[in-house]
Amino acid sequence: MASYSFKLTEEIARWAFEILINQSQEWYIAFTNPTAGPWKRVMALDETGLEGEVHRFARDEERPDLLLVSDKYRLIIILEAKDSLTKLITDSQIEKSANVVLSLARLLKEKESNNFWGKRAHYTVVAGLLWGAEQRTTEKERQEAFKAYQSYLTNEENLCSPILLGIESYRDKEGGITCTGYVSHQGEIYEGFTGKSLLEALPVQM
Repeated sequence: MASYSFKLTEEIARWAFEILINQSQEWYIAFTNPTAGPWKRVMALDETGLEGEVHRFARDEERPDLLLVSDKYRLIIILEAKDSLTKLITDSQIEKSANVVLSLARLLKEKESNNFWGKRAHYTVVAGLLWGAEQRTTEKERQEAFKAYQSYLTNEENLCSPILLGIESYRDKEGGITCTGYVSHQGEIYEGFTGKSLLEALPVQM
């Protein structure tokens, strides 16, 4: 089997998780924020299965890195991504990322009249962090990260659930990437979900 040398960038860490999402029948990507591409619009399906625009971001408008929707579980996940957990937990980044989540959650809750969004305006919104790792993060590091973000989000429970999702895209020595999910609720972290089981486990913990 051929092996490839590559840097685990933020985009590659996110792509690894997007591949799992695209294999799921219960989740879909309403928005992704690639370096180049059709990144300006949140898209969704109406009741007939026709895809259309929910929101078009302005050029200078802050955008999340990934927006996931599950109609089966009535869940929306707004993820902020970096190539390492360390970069997600600087003071300036925490405030910026938390504000992106809250701003988009507020906007989506006002989109009930949009034909392509409709009842999704009432879905539960969960904030998420996604990071790359060439050495697995420790439980302490994850707890500190979740605690820092929850301090910004818990006062806005009408917009965002107090639950937080973490996705670690870990690259092993052979270059394979495994996505592991961590769900934090009131200081407790449920962990160890990988691959497709990650997607199946998320709604149970949320």
